[in-house]
Amino acid sequence: MRLRKDRRHLYESLENGPQGDDEDYVPRDVADWREIPSEALQNRELREMLRRAIESLPPKYRAVLVLRDVEHLTIREAADVLGTSEANVKTRLSRARLQARDIICSLRELHDFKHGLRRWPTFSRCGTTIALAPMAPPG
Repeated sequence: MRLRKDRRHLYESLENGPQGDDEDYVPRDVADWREIPSEALQNRELREMLRRAIESLPPKYRAVLVLRDVEHLTIREAADVLGTSEANVKTRLSRARLQARDIICSLRELHDFKHGLRRWPTFSRCGTTIALAPMAPPG
């Protein structure tokens, strides 16, 4: 019986390392699986933005977003927990995701502005764009 995918070519033994032209051992580069500090910082900042966005949602939207996207309940299970219809859960979830997206975009623009990555941030919420007045250059 033929295997669906032959994946043997993806793996090489560390014991049978690569050999040079004169049969000398050639050291192999092994990936470092430690967390990269810059990526850890970005992940921490993203988690903080997500936490702040979820906390700032109105309770009825926050509840459905947490049940579906954090606790991974089905639409039906979330409707049972909230005591509402499945259609209502779908509507609230859609609105919650849109509001969370807008909040995260605003937080990201504010973050970029604070760190000098952007000069005049614009915050867009619910279709309305608010631009901050230009600031005097530093120094």
